Amino acid sequence: MNLANNKTQGKAKKTTDRSAKPEVSMTESQLQAYFLSRLSQYLDLKALTADNSSLESWQITALKKATYSAFRDCEEQGALKQAITLLRQKHPLTNRGSKPIRIDKY
Repeated sequence: MNLANNKTQGKAKKTTDRSAKPEVSMTESQLQAYFLSRLSQYLDLKALTADNSSLESWQITALKKATYSAFRDCEEQGALKQAITLLRQKHPLTNRGSKPIRIDKY
């Protein structure tokens, strides 16, 4: 096939911009609820896999990092107090020598 004789070669192709995604606007409270929900799900998953017998070490590490990331997201969205309350409810201190998290700056 001779490409020089191809009539469609000079025409621009119609393409759709797949990177353009519709914007979803969320209020601050909706974002906070979303990140708090995510943190809650990770804490529930951590409680379900507390024995760690069914998880490999990389999975345990990934769950810990995801939980920490969700906690930091809550902090960035202004929901630190709620995130700490959630942590205390779902993961209470078992060691009497442990100190609770202080939140003086908020």
